[in-house]
Amino acid sequence: MIRYELSRVSAILFVAMASRKLQCRLEARSGLLQAWFRPMLLDFGWLQRCRRGLDIKVLQEAMGQTLLTLPLNQQYMLFMEWFRHFSSHGTECPNLSKAFQIWWRRSFLRGSETYAIESR
Repeated sequence: MIRYELSRVSAILFVAMASRKLQCRLEARSGLLQAWFRPMLLDFGWLQRCRRGLDIKVLQEAMGQTLLTLPLNQQYMLFMEWFRHFSSHGTECPNLSKAFQIWWRRSFLRGSETYAIESR
Protein backbone atom coordinates (compact mmCIF):
# COMPACT_ATOMS: atom_id res chain seq x y z
CA MET A 1 0.00 0.00 0.00
CA ILE A 2 2.85 2.40 0.75
CA ARG A 3 4.36 1.89 -2.70
CA TYR A 4 0.99 2.60 -4.32
CA GLU A 5 0.76 5.88 -2.39
CA LEU A 6 4.33 6.78 -3.40
CA SER A 7 3.40 6.15 -7.02
CA ARG A 8 0.38 8.43 -6.62
CA VAL A 9 2.65 11.16 -5.21
CA SER A 10 5.05 10.64 -8.13
CA ALA A 11 2.12 10.87 -10.55
CA ILE A 12 1.05 14.17 -9.00
CA LEU A 13 4.62 15.49 -9.34
CA PHE A 14 4.74 14.48 -13.03
CA VAL A 15 1.44 16.25 -13.68
CA ALA A 16 2.56 19.37 -11.77
CA MET A 17 5.84 19.57 -13.71
CA ALA A 18 4.14 19.09 -17.07
CA SER A 19 1.50 21.73 -16.30
CA ARG A 20 4.23 24.09 -15.05
CA LYS A 21 2.67 24.35 -11.61
CA LEU A 22 5.95 22.99 -10.29
CA GLN A 23 9.06 24.46 -11.85
CA CYS A 24 12.44 23.01 -11.08
CA ARG A 25 15.92 22.85 -12.52
CA LEU A 26 17.08 20.21 -14.94
CA GLU A 27 18.97 18.38 -12.20
CA ALA A 28 15.81 18.00 -10.11
CA ARG A 29 13.70 16.81 -13.07
CA SER A 30 16.43 14.40 -14.08
CA GLY A 31 16.75 13.10 -10.52
CA LEU A 32 13.01 12.59 -10.21
CA LEU A 33 12.87 10.65 -13.46
CA GLN A 34 15.95 8.58 -12.61
CA ALA A 35 14.45 7.67 -9.24
CA TRP A 36 10.77 7.22 -10.08
CA PHE A 37 10.41 6.42 -13.78
CA ARG A 38 11.06 2.66 -13.45
CA PRO A 39 8.82 2.26 -10.35
CA MET A 40 6.11 4.24 -12.17
CA LEU A 41 6.34 1.82 -15.11
CA LEU A 42 6.04 -1.13 -12.74
CA ASP A 43 3.17 0.37 -10.73
CA PHE A 44 1.19 1.84 -13.60
CA GLY A 45 -1.19 -1.12 -13.71
CA TRP A 46 -2.12 -0.47 -10.05
CA LEU A 47 -2.74 3.17 -10.81
CA GLN A 48 -5.01 2.24 -13.73
CA ARG A 49 -7.09 -0.13 -11.60
CA CYS A 50 -7.30 2.09 -8.49
CA ARG A 51 -7.46 5.61 -9.89
CA ARG A 52 -8.94 7.38 -6.87
CA GLY A 53 -9.23 10.73 -8.60
CA LEU A 54 -6.19 10.30 -10.83
CA ASP A 55 -6.74 10.99 -14.55
CA ILE A 56 -4.65 8.35 -16.31
CA LYS A 57 -4.64 10.13 -19.69
CA VAL A 58 -3.38 13.34 -18.05
CA LEU A 59 -0.71 11.33 -16.22
CA GLN A 60 0.49 9.66 -19.44
CA GLU A 61 0.66 13.01 -21.21
CA ALA A 62 2.49 14.55 -18.23
CA MET A 63 5.05 11.74 -18.10
CA GLY A 64 5.76 12.25 -21.79
CA GLN A 65 6.02 16.03 -21.48
CA THR A 66 8.35 15.74 -18.50
CA LEU A 67 10.56 13.27 -20.37
CA LEU A 68 10.81 15.66 -23.30
CA THR A 69 12.29 18.40 -21.08
CA LEU A 70 15.47 16.37 -20.53
CA PRO A 71 18.53 16.34 -22.82
CA LEU A 72 18.22 13.96 -25.78
CA ASN A 73 20.67 11.39 -24.41
CA GLN A 74 18.69 11.07 -21.16
CA GLN A 75 15.46 10.92 -23.14
CA TYR A 76 16.96 8.08 -25.16
CA MET A 77 17.76 6.01 -22.06
CA LEU A 78 14.33 6.50 -20.51
CA PHE A 79 12.42 5.90 -23.75
CA MET A 80 14.36 2.69 -24.35
CA GLU A 81 13.47 1.57 -20.83
CA TRP A 82 9.82 2.44 -21.49
CA PHE A 83 9.89 0.61 -24.84
CA ARG A 84 11.28 -2.58 -23.24
CA HIS A 85 8.64 -2.44 -20.53
CA PHE A 86 5.87 -1.60 -23.03
CA SER A 87 6.81 -4.50 -25.31
CA SER A 88 6.46 -6.99 -22.45
CA HIS A 89 3.58 -5.49 -20.43
CA GLY A 90 1.43 -3.68 -23.04
CA THR A 91 -1.65 -2.17 -21.40
CA GLU A 92 -0.05 -2.31 -17.94
CA CYS A 93 2.36 0.38 -19.13
CA PRO A 94 1.75 4.10 -19.75
CA ASN A 95 1.16 5.03 -23.36
CA LEU A 96 4.01 7.43 -24.12
CA SER A 97 3.84 6.90 -27.87
CA LYS A 98 3.07 10.56 -28.64
CA ALA A 99 6.13 11.74 -26.69
CA PHE A 100 8.19 8.92 -28.22
CA GLN A 101 7.27 10.14 -31.71
CA ILE A 102 8.32 13.69 -30.82
CA TRP A 103 11.60 12.41 -29.39
CA TRP A 104 12.17 10.26 -32.50
CA ARG A 105 11.69 13.24 -34.83
CA ARG A 106 13.95 15.47 -32.74
CA SER A 107 16.64 12.80 -32.65
CA PHE A 108 16.39 12.20 -36.39
CA LEU A 109 16.60 15.92 -37.16
CA ARG A 110 19.54 16.35 -34.80
CA GLY A 111 21.30 13.40 -36.46
CA SER A 112 20.68 14.69 -39.98
CA GLU A 113 21.89 18.19 -39.01
CA THR A 114 25.10 16.71 -37.58
CA TYR A 115 25.59 14.63 -40.73
CA ALA A 116 25.05 17.68 -42.97
CA ILE A 117 27.59 19.74 -41.00
CA GLU A 118 30.18 16.93 -41.06
CA SER A 119 29.78 16.33 -44.80
CA ARG A 120 30.61 19.96 -45.70
